Amino acid sequence: MAEIKRIEAQNQCGESPIWDTRTATLSWVDTERPLLAALSGRSAQAVTMPTSRLVQAIGLRRAGGWVAVVRDGFALLQADGMETRFLGNPVEGLPHMTMSDGTVGPDGRFYAGSFNVQDLDAAEGCLYRVDRDGAVEVIETGLVLPNGMAFSPDGGTLYVTEMWVRRILAYDFDARAGAVSRRRVLVSVPESEGYPDGLIVDEEGCLWSGHWQGFRVTRYDPDGKKIRHVDVPVPTATCMAFGGPDLDRLYITTAKKGLTPEQLAAYPFAGDLFMVRAGVRGRAEHEFGG
Repeated sequence: MAEIKRIEAQNQCGESPIWDTRTATLSWVDTERPLLAALSGRSAQAVTMPTSRLVQAIGLRRAGGWVAVVRDGFALLQADGMETRFLGNPVEGLPHMTMSDGTVGPDGRFYAGSFNVQDLDAAEGCLYRVDRDGAVEVIETGLVLPNGMAFSPDGGTLYVTEMWVRRILAYDFDARAGAVSRRRVLVSVPESEGYPDGLIVDEEGCLWSGHWQGFRVTRYDPDGKKIRHVDVPVPTATCMAFGGPDLDRLYITTAKKGLTPEQLAAYPFAGDLFMVRAGVRGRAEHEFGG
């Protein structure tokens, strides 16, 4: 594995890195601050743009800009992070619930989760589907902090990180209906490796999972067998994205959030962005919209 490189970001909780092949730009969010960050493939320094809401995750829109999970629902954003349309809040009136991670599916719809922020052990999380017209539907219930999500290359499987119980789930995915079925546990993560967080899939169909308080990113085969891991020089790797001209650069967002004062002092680069040559290519991101 090649040397890991650092790009200064100092996010409280960097998340949802997305490589846009149209602009050769990596974008991501800080879930604890209202900002969108962007890094050109030709630059060594990120630029940040303010957002009107706390954004939890972003997905590319075919029409340009972003579809986003915000702390209180879903929204459409311009490329610079400014909101153009609020799509609604599926957890409105439920102060103990908040929105989490999301991704665009092979069907051009957006998928995201919610969880109980007051009781992380509660199996009250849901998965939502945002249709191309902006309508929001629940497609799954009874989850314990659903987080990272990714689809298999053939579009037939949806993977979902159930973070707080340290496992990655797999579902059969029906792209026509935008529905899931046959829930099963694919990966169980040992306590010594922290909590599984963000999730992506490479061109070979293998899963890459970031570890909260685990100092690593792990690659699993489609059957859930661990292949290898990448050491990350800070405690929390939140999510990943493949980027670069050949989609062979693995970008890793990280967090300061949740670290002890001792950890913050010992790991001053926590919250920065890291990049390593992965030895495998990723896939272009799906785009939201018709």
